Amino acid sequence: MYMVRDVKHPTKKKGNHVWFPISPNLAEIIRRQPRLAPDNPEESVFPFRAKTVSKRYTDSKKALGISNLHFHDNRAESITRWLKILPSSKVRFISGHRTTHQIDTVYDRSRPDALHEDFGAIDMNRIQAPTT
Repeated sequence: MYMVRDVKHPTKKKGNHVWFPISPNLAEIIRRQPRLAPDNPEESVFPFRAKTVSKRYTDSKKALGISNLHFHDNRAESITRWLKILPSSKVRFISGHRTTHQIDTVYDRSRPDALHEDFGAIDMNRIQAPTT
């Protein structure tokens, strides 16, 4: 489990610390980062200011000729992809949402006709009727 301090919140500005699980691959990337202050538990994994990251993102888009793409679009795409393989009750832990309401209303882009594909993927032989 990893913690992000002061996660963005609509009304609270400080103290919005969120613990969340990460994949083994991401844990390995974090483990390999150099520690500038190994004894400091408050040390950031990636010690960059938000404004610096924002500027580099904007500069990179400009250099690549990408327009009409916002940083939040990447998050939305990631959450949408997670929803294809996990229920919103689990995706909320990855995305940092406290409830599934926003995930279900904003990020879930599933279509009713897509259920036919899901039905085709279900191995009916593995589903057992309850025994009485």
